[in-house]
Amino acid sequence: MKKLKLNGGSWRPGLVLAGLWLSSLVLSGCAQTPPLTPADETLTSGPEWACVVFKPIHAKASDDAQTLEEVRQHNLVWDDLCG
Repeated sequence: MKKLKLNGGSWRPGLVLAGLWLSSLVLSGCAQTPPLTPADETLTSGPEWACVVFKPIHAKASDDAQTLEEVRQHNLVWDDLCG
């Protein structure tokens, strides 16, 4: 088994590369998102975003009366906004 040389041995370049790689991961976590385009701002500022995010809900036969009413109300709102 080879002994590691602590002063100038062959392990140092690998350690430096590992440190640089780890630093790049940490620093990329601080990256900012790009600014919104006018199309993005329109999508997120009006009711159109609900048509992308939410979809109609389908009830099951096992749902109780309260759940069925909530599903119906949700779908009515979705129809008004997106239908």
